[in-house]
Amino acid sequence: MKGVSTKQVWKFKGHFLKVCSGHLGWHPKIIKMFAQQVDLALQSLKSIVAIRFEVFVAEFTKDNAVISYLRRTIVRHLRRSFENLVIGYLWVREQGVGPKQHYHWVLFVDGKRVSKQRLKGMLKELFSRLPFYTLRLTKNGSFLVKNVGDKQFKKLIYRTSYLAKTRTKETCPEGVHDYGVSRLTSSIRER
Repeated sequence: MKGVSTKQVWKFKGHFLKVCSGHLGWHPKIIKMFAQQVDLALQSLKSIVAIRFEVFVAEFTKDNAVISYLRRTIVRHLRRSFENLVIGYLWVREQGVGPKQHYHWVLFVDGKRVSKQRLKGMLKELFSRLPFYTLRLTKNGSFLVKNVGDKQFKKLIYRTSYLAKTRTKETCPEGVHDYGVSRLTSSIRER
């Protein structure tokens, strides 16, 4: 079970980071796992490019098979153009009052190999061929992060903390995960 916090500041590796807490709170575990993935990537890369976006599905599904398929499709699509590309992500499942769930994403890649504009363009092109999914890029949702604690990292964590909010996650069917995060390991240093 994920804990809930209402604090507006979160500490990571000695840095105090502002979070979007909301009146119902947020799940620190989600942000911690994402920040650890970014930190791990930055230990071997000079920078990362991160893009925040939303995905809407054509119909309700009781499980997350649609998002697992989409994740695999995005990874394959990016690696066709950039062999051995480091790819990290966080997605969360939400459902408000509407009949269908939707997903919020943060996707990050090696910033030396892929620009913000190129990544956005590749996502738009891919989604244009996937009729079940609708992509919406968020305003102010792209970041070039060079190290943990820099201004862009702080902005990324603040914008990502919205994904950790508790509201709209309580409608997830029992036994279905309401978030997923990449599983980068220290082996990315060897690429």
